[in-house]
Amino acid sequence: LLVPLGMGFVLLCPLTVLAAQLYYWRDLSYEPTVGHLWFLVNLFAYVILLLPVMYFLKHRPNNLWFRFCGAIAKFPPALILFAIPVAIEAWWMDPAIYQFFALTWHGFAIGLICFFFGFSFAAMGERFWKSMEFMRFPFFLFAVGLYVIRVFMSDGEGEATKEWANPRYGLETMCWILAWLGLASRYLRSPSPRLSYLNQAVFPVYILHMPVQNAVCNFILPTVFPPAVKLVLVL
Repeated sequence: LLVPLGMGFVLLCPLTVLAAQLYYWRDLSYEPTVGHLWFLVNLFAYVILLLPVMYFLKHRPNNLWFRFCGAIAKFPPALILFAIPVAIEAWWMDPAIYQFFALTWHGFAIGLICFFFGFSFAAMGERFWKSMEFMRFPFFLFAVGLYVIRVFMSDGEGEATKEWANPRYGLETMCWILAWLGLASRYLRSPSPRLSYLNQAVFPVYILHMPVQNAVCNFILPTVFPPAVKLVLVL
């Protein structure tokens, strides 16, 4: 994590800033920054913070937490309990804009929760993943329903105006995560060369995409193409 973060800090992320400076006709300058690689900083912190906990859980598989996860696996609808910490985080942190994860304590906290859940899910047996697959469509429909409610309770600019908006965001977020995990477990677990390639390509694409995308935007955004066409070209 630290090697790509260091290279990004001194080389790639300053190129992203440079592309923005060129587009907005600003004075050109070299500005080292973590930029879009902020999550690598978080990941490193998560590993350091949770390493004792993960070591304990791994070497004592009959621990209380894994027994709790196993009990949930026996009753698939109970998987919704994993949404409770995410909703509590949203209520406790009460971010002004829930979707602002980068370089915020809200983003750090929800990332820490998801990192620990990811470790826990990966450590569980086949029964747990079968339960996740069983609930994939109910969670998907529940997430869609929460999204529709959020749209109708918004102020016209995408932000919810009612009380408890952030906990609902947290609940919706976890429903989407559980739904996609169930779908992936059901349809993407068979080994294939394409999946192996995509699995290996995710990290370098994440590191390189922002400076490349910003540079491409410098050529596409000034054109007379319709906005929808520009979006497709940039993506």
